[in-house]
Amino acid sequence: MNATEPIPDASGRVERRDERPVPELDEILAAFEADRLKPLGLSPLYRLGLLAAAIAIALLPLIYLALIGLCGWAALYHATEHTDILSRGGAGAFFAYLAPLTVGLIAMLFMVKPLFARRPEPQGGLILGEEEAPALRAFVGRICRLVNAPQPREIEIDCEVNAAASFRRGWRSLAGQDLKLIIGLPLAAGLDLRSFGGVLAHEFGHFAQGAGMRLTFVIRQVNAWFSRVVHERDQWDLWLERTAKSADFPLGAPLYLAMFCIWLTRRVLWALMWIGQLLSCFALRHMEHDADAWEARFAGSDQFVRTCAQLQRLGAGQIRALELLRETWKEKRLSQNLPDLIAEETADLREETTGFGDEASAETRTGLFDTHPSDADRIAFVRALDAPGIFRLAAPATELFSDWESLARRATLGFYRRFMTQAVSEDCLAPNGQLRASGHIASFKACERFFLGRLSILRPLFVTVDELPANAGEAEGLSEELRAIEERMTEESARIASAFERFGDADSVRLEALRAQTLIAAGRRFSARIGRESRISQESVLERLEEASSVIRESRRELTDFNELARRRLAVSLALAADHSGDFGALERLLAGLSALRNAIPPLLQLRETLAGMGALLDDLCDENEDVFIVALRECAAELGRQRKEVIRQLGDAPYPFDHANGNISMARFVSVEAPGDMDPIQRRAVESEACVERLTNLYFRIMGSLALLAEEAAAGPTPAALS
Repeated sequence: MNATEPIPDASGRVERRDERPVPELDEILAAFEADRLKPLGLSPLYRLGLLAAAIAIALLPLIYLALIGLCGWAALYHATEHTDILSRGGAGAFFAYLAPLTVGLIAMLFMVKPLFARRPEPQGGLILGEEEAPALRAFVGRICRLVNAPQPREIEIDCEVNAAASFRRGWRSLAGQDLKLIIGLPLAAGLDLRSFGGVLAHEFGHFAQGAGMRLTFVIRQVNAWFSRVVHERDQWDLWLERTAKSADFPLGAPLYLAMFCIWLTRRVLWALMWIGQLLSCFALRHMEHDADAWEARFAGSDQFVRTCAQLQRLGAGQIRALELLRETWKEKRLSQNLPDLIAEETADLREETTGFGDEASAETRTGLFDTHPSDADRIAFVRALDAPGIFRLAAPATELFSDWESLARRATLGFYRRFMTQAVSEDCLAPNGQLRASGHIASFKACERFFLGRLSILRPLFVTVDELPANAGEAEGLSEELRAIEERMTEESARIASAFERFGDADSVRLEALRAQTLIAAGRRFSARIGRESRISQESVLERLEEASSVIRESRRELTDFNELARRRLAVSLALAADHSGDFGALERLLAGLSALRNAIPPLLQLRETLAGMGALLDDLCDENEDVFIVALRECAAELGRQRKEVIRQLGDAPYPFDHANGNISMARFVSVEAPGDMDPIQRRAVESEACVERLTNLYFRIMGSLALLAEEAAAGPTPAALS
C-alpha cells in the first residue's frame, strides 16, 4: 500500500502518511468494537411523514392521468355532440367545429408525450473489478453487517465529493437486494478511516430501513419526473409556438388556445408538484436523521461533527481544484490525480478564512423544501445521541485501496472524458505538484495584494526592462523608496476608492449603451435589457455614451497618481528582486510578454465592445426580427474576425512566457482557440472571440501577478518555483 500520500487530520491539515504506521487489513477489521448495532426504530413522526408522502406520490400520477382523460373526454364529447355546427355550412362553421377539437387533441398529445419520453442514461464512474480493492470490499462488508444492510453487488468510484448507495439497475432492482455503492475518491483522499467508515455507515443506514428506502426511491423518481413535465421544453413546444406565430388569424387562434391549455395544465401540475415536494421532503429529512444516527453510532457523535466540517472543506477544495484545472487546461495540462489534488487544495484552507466548523453550521437553517436537514439540525440531533462510536482507527482511508494511484488516475481520466467537451488523452495529465507550482491561482492573488485590488485591464500598467532602476550598490536607497511608495499607495487607495468604483460603473453603462446602439442600428427601438417600458432612441443612447465617457475620463485622471505609484513600485521591486536572485531570465520572459501585450490590448478592448453588441442582438433575437438581426449578426461576426486578427497580429511571434504542454508556443497561438467545426459560423466566431478576450485578459493578470510574486519574494529567498 502507498505510504507516502498526504492525509488530513481532524482540523483538515495534511500530514505525511509515512509519519504514521500503516495498518494491515486485520488490524482495520479488529478495530470494530461491535459486530452488530441494534436499530433505533422509526419515530411516529417519521412513520406519519412516510405515510403522507406515499399517499401524495400515489395521487399525483393519478391526478395527471385524470387530466389527460378529461382532455380526451372533452374532445370526444365535442366531436360527437356538436356535429350540428357543421349543418350550418360554410368555412366558418367548419372552423368552429374543428377548432375546439384541435385544441383538445393538441393539449392531450402534449400531456401524453412525457409518459413515453425516455431520458438518456447518465454516464457513471469506474466500476471496480471483483479482484480490485479487496480491503475496501472487506471493510464495506463489515459495515453492512454492522448496520444489517445488504451488501452491494457493485462498487463504483468517481471524483465527486460524495458517496451514495442506490439500486443498481433503478426500477428493475427495486424488488430485490441488487444494490450499488458509489464512492467519491476525494472522500478517501480527504478523510481518515473513522470518518470515511461513518460516511459509508450513513449510506448503508438508508438501506437498513428496507421498505422506507424503496418508498423514498419511488418518491425521488416521481418528483424528478413531475419536475421535468412542469419545466422542460422540447422541439414540440418550439414547433407549436412558431406555428402559432406564423399562422394568420383565425387559423392561429386554436393553436394559441392550445398553448394556453397546456400552460394551464402545467400550472396545475406545478402546484401539485410542490405539494408533493413538501410532504416528501419532510419524510426525506427524517430519513437522513435516521442515517445520521447510524454514522454517529459508528464513528461517534464528536467525530460526526468533525466530518461535517471536513466535508464542507472538501467541497471548497473541489471548487479550488477545478478553478486551477480551468486555468491549466489552457496550457493543455490537467491533474493526473484529481482526488489527491482536491485533498491538497482542501489542506490549504484555513478555518478562520473559509468559515467551516460549528460556528458556520450554526448559521444554517432547514427549509421546508430541503431534502436534507441543515448541518446545524443534523449536529444538534447527533449530539443529543451522545454516541461514543464503535470504530476509532484514524488511519488514512486510502489504505483500503490496494493500488490508489492507478485507481485515482483511471477515475480522473474518466471524469474528464465524461464532463469535458474536448478530447483528453493521458498525454495531458501532469503531476499535481507541477500544476500547483505553476502559480495560476497564486499569481492572481498576488496581483490583488500588490496592486491593492486597483489593477484593471481597462487602465493597464506596463513596465519594461529599461525602466527598471539601476540598483547596483543602491539597494538600501531603493528599499527606502519602496517603503515610501507603499505608504503613499495605501493612502491613495483609500482616497481613490470612489473614483475606482465610478470608473467600473461607467464602463458598465457604456457597454449597455453600445449594446443599445447595436440594436438601433439593426432597426430595434426597444430592448429587453434596456427596458420595454420606454422606447430607446439614437439621441438617448448617444447621451448615455457621452455621460459614461465623461465619467471615465474624469475618474481616469483621478486614478493617474495611483497608477504611477503602482508602476514605480513594481519597477523598484523588480529591480530589487533581480539583484537579489541573480537570475534575470524569468524576469526578462515576463517583461517581454508584458511588452507584447502593450499593442494588443487596445484592439482587444475593441473586440470586447463588439462582443457586447453581438450579445445584445442574440439576447433580443426572435422570430419577428430574425431576418434583420441575422444580417446585423453577420456584420458583427465579420467585425469580430477582423478585430481578433488584429489582436493576434499585434502579438506577433512573442513567446508564451509560461510552461505549456505543447512546448514553446507563441502568445498568439495561446489565444487562438478554434471552435468546433460543426458550430454555426456566427456562433463559432463569437466563441473564438470570447476565448481570445478571456485568455488575453487572464494572461495579462497572470503576468502582472507573477511579477508581483517576484517582488514579494525578493526579501524572502530565492525566486519562486512558479516563475523558474
